[in-house]
Amino acid sequence: MTDATKLDNEVQQLKKERHQWKMGLDYQSLNESEFTTEMQSKFDYLYSASKTLFKSVINDDMDEEKYQYMLNMLKLVNNETLTKEKASEQIGQDMFKEYVDPLLKKEKHM
Repeated sequence: MTDATKLDNEVQQLKKERHQWKMGLDYQSLNESEFTTEMQSKFDYLYSASKTLFKSVINDDMDEEKYQYMLNMLKLVNNETLTKEKASEQIGQDMFKEYVDPLLKKEKHM
């Protein structure tokens, strides 16, 4: 099972390193592709656990609110407050309410 604390530590550190690189304070000799490869190696746990999350941090397009929500759900599963199945069900319901339900309501009014 993915360790939520370790995952979050790597996400936060990668965000800092990306900022340092973008500001020209570190990794100055690396182009974007080289920097990404370097970070894949350095943050192997994050990259192995979720390539999608890794890429969203690298591309600086991570939805912080959704990330915190998913991280909290993972923590609940890690500490056995919630089963994996119940967490998955809750996430599915919440995403349905956020994305699908408004579309269905919009179509109903057309």
